Amino acid sequence: MKVLAIRGSNLTSFAGDFALELDQPPLDRLGLFAITGATGAGKSTLLDALCLALFDRTPRLGGRGGAPVGRADEDEDARLSAYDVRGMLRRGAGEGYAEVDFLGKDGRRYRARWSVWRARNRAEGRFRPQEMQLMDVVTGQLTGRTKGEVLAAIQERLGLSFDQFRRSALLAQGEFAAFLKADASERAELLERMTGTEVYSRLSMAAHEKNKAEQESLAKRAQGLAAIALMPEAERAAAAAAHGAESRARQAVEALLKDAEGAAAWHVARAGLREAELAAEAKAQAARTALEEAAPRAARLEAVREAEAFRGPVAAAEAAERRWAEAEAAQVARASEVEAALSEVSARRVGQLEAETARAAAQEREVATRPALEEAARLDARLEGVSREAREARARAETSQAALAEAKAELDAVLVREAEARDKGEAARHWLTEKAHWVALTSEWPRWHRELERYEGAQGERRKAGEESGRLLGEVEGLRETVGLRRGERDAAVRAEEMALAAATHAEAAVGTETGAQRRAQRERLLARQEAVRVLKTAHEGLVADEAEAREAGTEVKAAKAEVEAATAEVRAAETRRTQGEAALKEAQRSLSLAQATQGYASHRALLKDGEACPLCGAEEHPYAREVSALEGLVAEAASRVETLETERTAATQAEVAASARRAAANARAGQAEARRQSAEARAEAHGEAWRKGRASWLESIREEGVEVSSRTTSVPESDGSARMSSVDGGAEAARSSARAGGADASPPAAGGSPEAGAWLDAARAEVAERLAALKADEQADESLARTAREARAALETQRTRREVAAESLRRAEEALSRAESVLKDVHARLETAEQTLRQVLAEVSPVFTADVGWERKLEEDPATFRRKCGERVVMWKGKEEARLKAEEREAEEQRHRARAQGLVEVSTRHAEEHQAFAVRKEQERGELTRARAALLHGRPTAEVRAELQARLEATESAFEQARERAEAARQAAQVATARAEDAVRARTEALALRESEGAALTTLLAARGTTLEAVRTLLAFDAAWREAEARALSALREALAQATAVLAERSERRARHEDSGPPALSEQDAGAECERLRAEVEARRHAEAALHARLEADDTARARHGTEAAALEEGRRAAEVWKVLGDLIGSHDGKRFKVFAQSLTLDALLLHANAHLRELARRYRLMRVPGHDLDLQIVDGDMGDEVRSVASLSGGESFLVSLALALGLASLSSETTQVETLFIDEGFGTLDPETLEVALATLDALQATGRQVGIISHVSGMAERIGVQVRVVKQGGGRSRLVVEGDPGMVPPSMGQQEVA
Repeated sequence: MKVLAIRGSNLTSFAGDFALELDQPPLDRLGLFAITGATGAGKSTLLDALCLALFDRTPRLGGRGGAPVGRADEDEDARLSAYDVRGMLRRGAGEGYAEVDFLGKDGRRYRARWSVWRARNRAEGRFRPQEMQLMDVVTGQLTGRTKGEVLAAIQERLGLSFDQFRRSALLAQGEFAAFLKADASERAELLERMTGTEVYSRLSMAAHEKNKAEQESLAKRAQGLAAIALMPEAERAAAAAAHGAESRARQAVEALLKDAEGAAAWHVARAGLREAELAAEAKAQAARTALEEAAPRAARLEAVREAEAFRGPVAAAEAAERRWAEAEAAQVARASEVEAALSEVSARRVGQLEAETARAAAQEREVATRPALEEAARLDARLEGVSREAREARARAETSQAALAEAKAELDAVLVREAEARDKGEAARHWLTEKAHWVALTSEWPRWHRELERYEGAQGERRKAGEESGRLLGEVEGLRETVGLRRGERDAAVRAEEMALAAATHAEAAVGTETGAQRRAQRERLLARQEAVRVLKTAHEGLVADEAEAREAGTEVKAAKAEVEAATAEVRAAETRRTQGEAALKEAQRSLSLAQATQGYASHRALLKDGEACPLCGAEEHPYAREVSALEGLVAEAASRVETLETERTAATQAEVAASARRAAANARAGQAEARRQSAEARAEAHGEAWRKGRASWLESIREEGVEVSSRTTSVPESDGSARMSSVDGGAEAARSSARAGGADASPPAAGGSPEAGAWLDAARAEVAERLAALKADEQADESLARTAREARAALETQRTRREVAAESLRRAEEALSRAESVLKDVHARLETAEQTLRQVLAEVSPVFTADVGWERKLEEDPATFRRKCGERVVMWKGKEEARLKAEEREAEEQRHRARAQGLVEVSTRHAEEHQAFAVRKEQERGELTRARAALLHGRPTAEVRAELQARLEATESAFEQARERAEAARQAAQVATARAEDAVRARTEALALRESEGAALTTLLAARGTTLEAVRTLLAFDAAWREAEARALSALREALAQATAVLAERSERRARHEDSGPPALSEQDAGAECERLRAEVEARRHAEAALHARLEADDTARARHGTEAAALEEGRRAAEVWKVLGDLIGSHDGKRFKVFAQSLTLDALLLHANAHLRELARRYRLMRVPGHDLDLQIVDGDMGDEVRSVASLSGGESFLVSLALALGLASLSSETTQVETLFIDEGFGTLDPETLEVALATLDALQATGRQVGIISHVSGMAERIGVQVRVVKQGGGRSRLVVEGDPGMVPPSMGQQEVA
């Protein structure tokens, strides 16, 4: 990666465009250049532009958020946050950009551009979101559509992230100077920030937290596994055997219950059959009575059936009467239609004659108009041709006139251009005549140009040497004063060092004898007592919680037993309902079977045939063969009853099962609660044992502490330090006595779960905390004395360092004075050389400017302007000479154009006159034809007249055809009406004859039967539907009687069969009592079996859960072992364990690269880590026999060289995978003496051999003498700056000299 150019516009102090071309002369040939400028000029803006174009970020604006920045009168939404990179846009500018050309790691040249603007490009507009662009400079291809895609593409082609770029290309040397002087913790923070190793802290803390979470999860799983209560194997085997015995006993009792229920059902069935027989007998008698009462209805039905014989004759007579009436009316209507048709025929004939007359008249008019139409058509054709020729003649005439006008205009233009060329040539000749004295300057301008440039350079050198002379004189005087001041500072530092030595000696004497071991022993005893209190506190809390849990479990056992009793009562009630429902269901099912069997006889009726004997009664007549059976209603009612009883039985069974399940669940809960109670009691016992052990340990520690305190108070000698210790122990003993009087130091209560135990624990914990606080206060007092001694020793070292620094400053001031005096002599020599050059140039150029008054004064005042104006004179002379030649050539050319234009005007005039005469003749001919055509057909168009005649002829022809068709249609309609009238007369005659014959036949039939027509019509009013309904009703009565009789016989037979089957051994009363007893026994057996089954099932569930949890616990332990190993290896709560290890490796790699650079900068020194310390550094001094020194012993210049080596080493470390060929180093060179500065700059310049280009950002004023080229950022005032590239004039082309950026 190599930066080739940095460009931008309107960024902070740079108003307008600026550019720093690193791949153009002279910077492309240099391995080292400087970026200098006053504070606030804009040096850092160049680096900001570099970072903005590549990463949309800058080191200075690396924060997040921040308050909105702006004026009070600005809208809050229009302000930017303190770290918004868009704030780089210069105030008052509408848009700006930053652009960087770089070589990617693939060797191609790319251009990255960052742009920002305000709305509508106005200075008061709101900021718009910034945009980024990446382009391949060779192909012009753009990469990425969004800003995120462009940033990713730039990072890929650079091979560096923003943090890697900062560490490898932008080296803040000041951070490494702080890195050298920092302690281990500060050095860790700096190393982490500079190398980007924050991830190792996060990994260490994450491993620690993950291990902690895994261990807590395992503990919870183990507690859950221990809480699962399992049934012992012996108890489980006994429960399984008891469950089998109960099941077999239940089955035996259920068999006896089935026999008893059969006997009771026999007695119930006999009573039901007797009741059914009596009901069938009553129903048969009722059916017989109903049939006798229906005899009159049967007689009326027979009369209606006999009257059906008259229905046909009566209907025929009535139809003949209606037919005669209709024929009479049709005859009258047809006669009217004939009369109307004859009138219509006469009217249509008159209309046909009128249409024929109109058609003949239209034909005659068409024949008369035909000759005039033909003549008019001939004239129209001729007129059209003449009109076309006239229009063409007019167009040609107009074209000729236009061509004539254009030719005249061209002639006028040629004359004007000829006059202009003549005037310009005359003016140029006149000017050349006036400026004839410029010929000498113009003919040898390159020679005079070089002389004027030499004069300008010599004058600049004279002015610069004069300014440097004055400045150096001031510096020499200032350095002489500085030497005096530095000498006074050195003497003052020597006196301050002597005073600091006396203060350190006094402070170290006040520290006294060390008593830290005794105080540590006392702290360990107090911490041991604090741990004992914690153990007792845990036992006390466990006792209280376990006893409460045991009481709660006992309450649950009682509640579960009460629920078992309630569920047992529900089971008994549901069993009673189920038994009663089953008995009723059996009776209903038997009744349904009887009804369905009786209904089966109805299927045999469908097989009966007329004339054949019935297989049941032997009759040959079958009046009820097609009737619907009355048993269908009985069957449906019985089926509904069976369904209702089955639903009730199912509900009772479900209620019984649900109650049994609740009872079993309650038993299981009671067992589990009992197990929890026992477990809680066991844990309470364990906590009680822990309380007793902790109590004994506490008492033993109290006795041991009492013996040790008494022996210590008698054996410690009375020195200053021991006196303080005795006073401390005495105070502690007094505190213990006071606590003992209050009861806190008495024996712990024997009952660990009592409230007294809790109160004692609070008092003991308070006592231990109080004694620890007192011990801490004593330790702080001793630490204060020790700290005072350390501070005095540090002050002594500081004064020594200040004395050394003052001596070094005096030496440097003296050396600087010597160098300044030497430089002043060199400046005076340069000044004399410049004066001699000026005199030579004036002698050379004076003959050229003899005609110019005051030219020497103008040249001396502003040689650049004088040279520029001379160049302008040369350019003007050459321009006028060239203008003269061009004017003469133009004048000759325009004279040739004038001859051609005059000939064209003459030809155009002749053509225009000929075309105009021809157009006039054609217009006259067209007028004569127009007047002749107007005399024909009154001037109307022939097509219009012909269309009118044709339309009239066609209309009369169409009217005639329509009249003829209407007349023919009227004639045909009259013929049809006459035929229909004749048909109506014939139909009336036939209808009259039929009426008379049908009436006579009906009269004869009525007389033969001896009845009247009105009586017959009354009986015929009953239609077939009535007859069918009445017949079905009478048939239903007869079938009901037959069915009732059959049912009575069937029920009598069933009762007889039931009684013949033999009565059971138990009577009706004994069977009911036996059923109740056996049901109760079955219920008891079921309950016992269900309870045993529930216990076994609960144990199965617990065993399965125990196995699953145990397997999960084992799997969790295997998984957690990995995290435990990782946590023990790298984990820590603050992340230091892995971070320090990783940073030590990073520091080793950094030192390897830094020492490689340090061999070039200062071969005497080598950096290494302090043995046994991860992040502490020391210096190996090769000139002192590899003596090991502290980094604090390095002087300012030595510290800079070492920190510079570290910075270069970090650049090499951060760019191991990507070669970084451009570096920027910030500050630090002001602390070096001239010799060391030369070594550092030579080393940096040598990096060019590795392909690197190094830019140094510095305020050092003498940098120009040591670095060939400088990039200066010069303040212009008003918050504006400009970019200036300065150095050897032979190295800097004119285009690179200065860039006015504001």
